[in-house]
This record gives sequence, C-alpha cells and structure tokens, in this order.
Amino acid sequence: MMKLPVSAGDYACTWSINGATVGGQLMLVESGRPQGTAFDVPGVGTTTSAADGSQFVRFSPYEESVERVRGQLRSGHDVVLIGASLGHVFPGTAQLTGEMALCGFGLPAGDEILFDTVQFQVGGLTELSGVAPIPKIQWPSSDTPEPTFSASWNKEVDQEWSTDTGDRITLNYTAYMSFQPGYQLEVSAQPIVEVSGVRRKAGEWIEAYVKPLAELTTFATARKQPVCWVQFISRSAEPNYTAQAFAAEITQEPYRSLAPEPRVLAPLLRLGPEGASLPDLLDGWKALQAKYDTFSDYLSSALREEMTLKSRFLALVPAIESFHTEKYGDGPQSRKEYTKQRKEVLRRVAAVEGVAGDDVEWLRKWVNALGSYQLQERLHQLLNDLPEGLQQRLRALTDPLPESLEDCRADLGDVWKIMGKVRNNLAHGGDQPTAQALRTLTLLAHTMAVGLALQELGVPGEPLAHAIDGGKWVVV
Repeated sequence: MMKLPVSAGDYACTWSINGATVGGQLMLVESGRPQGTAFDVPGVGTTTSAADGSQFVRFSPYEESVERVRGQLRSGHDVVLIGASLGHVFPGTAQLTGEMALCGFGLPAGDEILFDTVQFQVGGLTELSGVAPIPKIQWPSSDTPEPTFSASWNKEVDQEWSTDTGDRITLNYTAYMSFQPGYQLEVSAQPIVEVSGVRRKAGEWIEAYVKPLAELTTFATARKQPVCWVQFISRSAEPNYTAQAFAAEITQEPYRSLAPEPRVLAPLLRLGPEGASLPDLLDGWKALQAKYDTFSDYLSSALREEMTLKSRFLALVPAIESFHTEKYGDGPQSRKEYTKQRKEVLRRVAAVEGVAGDDVEWLRKWVNALGSYQLQERLHQLLNDLPEGLQQRLRALTDPLPESLEDCRADLGDVWKIMGKVRNNLAHGGDQPTAQALRTLTLLAHTMAVGLALQELGVPGEPLAHAIDGGKWVVV
C-alpha cells in the first residue's frame, strides 16, 4: 500500500524568522494542527537605557499572526506553515502553530506557493466509485498441470471527468502487490482522486475539491468519512515539486479498498458507468450549500459531529424549515401584504358592535404578526415534493400513527403536527417526549431531509427507499 513521504512525528528543524535562520522543532501530528518551537528568535523585546547609562531588554509576551513561516527539516524537506501564529512567550523563544503545514523537497521561495494538481484520499471512495477493481478471482484446480491463481482487473475502474472550469478529475484505483516468494501473494487496490487545472494555493484546492468530496462521501454512506491524506503537485513549472499536507482534518492514513459489508447501508450516491458524474455531484453539493445555508450546515455536521438525539432533532427541524422558506417563502403572502391585511381585519373587528377593546387587544397580541407558514404546513408540502416512492414509504411509516407517538399528543392525529408540538415543547420547556418518540420523529425528519437533498442533487431516491425497505435506514 502507498507510503506517505513524511510520517507524523517530532522533527528537529530550522526556521526563517525575522530575516534570520534559527534552530527549533516541528511536531507533525495525525488529525491535528502542526506546531513547533523556534529558539534564538531575533528582534524580540525593546532595548531600554537606565539612568546610569546601562541598557536592558524589556519584554512582554505577545502573539503575532503571519501568512506563512518557512523552515527545513533535518531530513532536507522544506516546510511551510500556512496561516501561522507565533507566540513569543520568552525572550528569543517562539511557539508556532499553523493552520496547515506543507512538507516537500524544493518548495519555491517567494510569497506564493502554487500547485496545478492535487492528489488525495477521502473515506468512502470505494463505495462512491460504483466499480469493483478486482471483479474476478480464479482459484487453481487441483487436476491442472500447473495450478495458477489469477485475478482480473476491471478496466472501468479508471474514471475521468472535465469540469466547466476546465479542471480534469480522475478517480483511479492503484494496484499493489505484496509477496514472499514461495509462500505469500497479496493483491490489493487503493482508490485515489487526482484533480489538475489552473495553478492554485493549497487551501484553494482543499476548499474546491478535498473538503466537498469528504462531505459528499459522508452523506452518501451515512458514516463519518475522513480526509486521509493530501498531496499537492506542481508539474507545469520547472523545477517540479510536491508537498504533503498536515492539518487538523487530515488523518495521514492511506487505505485499501475492502468489499462493503452486506449489512451496511448501500451508498446513496454512486459513480461508475451507470452512475452520476462527479463534477455534477460536486457542483450540486456546492449549489445546495450556497442556496440552503442552514439546511446544508445540518447535512454537513449531522454525521461528522457527535450529537445527542435531542440536539439532533432541534437542529434538524429548523434546518428543514429553512429549506422550505428558501424554496417557498416565509408565508403564502408577502410580509407587507399580510401585515396590511391583518391591520384591516383588526380594524373591522374593532368596528363591530359589542366587541370590547380588550378583545381587540387580545387579537392584536396573539394573532400571528408575521403570517408565516405553520411547521406542519411546511412538512406536508415538502413531503409532497418528494419522489413518489419516498412519499409512499414515509406515509407508511406514519399512517397509522406509530405506537411510540401515542403518548405524545396522539389526539393531534397527524405526525407532522406532533413533530411541531414536540419541537415547541423541547425548545420552550413543555412536556418532554419519550426517547422512543424522539427517535421516531428524528428518523422521519432526517429521512425527509436526505430525500430533499437527493432531489436537489438530481440523483434518484431509490437507494434510500431500498434502505428503508431493508431495515438499514436508522437514526444516525
């Protein structure tokens, strides 16, 4: 399997700070921000003269932010801390922390380090690819003259796309073989994404491709998927150079493809010969984030962060409300039209003989001043927006009313009204639902949210429907 050029660990190094080269250390960690120490840093403190003519250095601890700090490991690797913070804790000593560290040979000097290619792995690529790299393995027959093991390589594993901006994306499987002559033979495959295009900063490549694809595979598999490793390459300028990235979200753990477990949810998104286009999925995901900000925040964090059931429910329902508001508006009328009509109705009521002034004030105080849709109206409308297959399954889950909700204002008769009542009680300190009731409502709302996202991405909802039918779709 692939071995990364630089391993996590503590390294002796030199740093270039304030025009001087000083000794220090660098700590590169898995899933953590790079940190280091620099010694004998010049220009720290203020030289002050005493009354007797002697001089001394006055120092107070302080911190400064710099765009980048350069250094070199004892191994000869150049290192650049991006988004660095220097904490000057003692005279001549600085603690360094970076948002990212780039490590490689021959990294160019200058203010900008640009790359035309990024290679990386995120979790879930095997499931997302939609293609098995080794579709056929043949065991030798005992009656053949020369028994031979063989494996077939799938020609469809190498997938390539072009984006509207001219970038080229490939998802390839790299074959690896390990053996001990006479005793052992192992063949494995490793999925790797490569994107090449206009020269960019490392952070721009991560924001454009690495981070969104990790979010997509997390959404597709309903499991948290890490960024495993990232390398940036410059091939279009001489001399060529490569840099490995260390940052909080990068685990530094390459992986080989393994067959998905039968009991695990099949991916909601698939590439491959009959699947979706990766650029289309990435563009759709970014469009979803741009248009439905709160809703996409939930989708991005729901599987990547630990949340209690109550916290998940209280994040989920407003996210769905925000989706509806963006799509259909806050209410059936504009806020201006509703306010005008409400004012006119209250005026007519006040003019009716026998209506007390206190009654009018009560109406003015308690009749909705905004004209917003009720939650159950929003949920019903969004349910009707889903593909017919998902609608049928959600209706089957809610009619008749699940037993878990019988103690949860079953007199309301409608599961979506119950959801609104439970949300209000949780938010404002009313009657608390049972854990099972909350689990049922969260499952329904999460299923609706995922179905709406699939629809926005332009992909079919059949995988979600099959997961519901097979009992593999559970509260995350």
